[in-house]
Amino acid sequence: MSWIKFHAIYDRPFWRSKSSGRQFLCLDRLLETFDISPQDESWGEIVGFILPDSSGRVAADRAAYCRDFLREVYGEGADTPRELAFFDWNEQPWIGGCVSATRPGLLTESGSALREPVGRIHWAGTERSATWVNYIEGAVRAGQRAAKETLMLLSGAHSKELTAE
Repeated sequence: MSWIKFHAIYDRPFWRSKSSGRQFLCLDRLLETFDISPQDESWGEIVGFILPDSSGRVAADRAAYCRDFLREVYGEGADTPRELAFFDWNEQPWIGGCVSATRPGLLTESGSALREPVGRIHWAGTERSATWVNYIEGAVRAGQRAAKETLMLLSGAHSKELTAE
């Protein structure tokens, strides 16, 4: 069983004037949210995850469950987003789930082997990203890095010229 992801969109991130927090995890509800609004505050956006063991996963009204949490954490008005969209990873036949963690010790045991090319193979999975590991953002960054490495090798440039993601 995997997480359910949701996005709540607002005209502006009104909660920023009331709270300095950008991430909230509620252990009672097993729900986590992040403020991912742009810096220029041209709109407000909260992305949230309903964790696998949460009662919100089976709530009769999942939207009401999330709206209650949003109001509780971000204040009045947060329970009426302009748009509230859900994505249930469990309903996807070709995906093994949402965010997952590597087992403890894997990164330190593997070290640079997770990113170093093997012959002509350049690795580009989300686990190989320097940031946003296990997110699509990490996969994109790792893909860009591998593409840049490959292009530099094809052009004869040295690997020392490569910059981190």
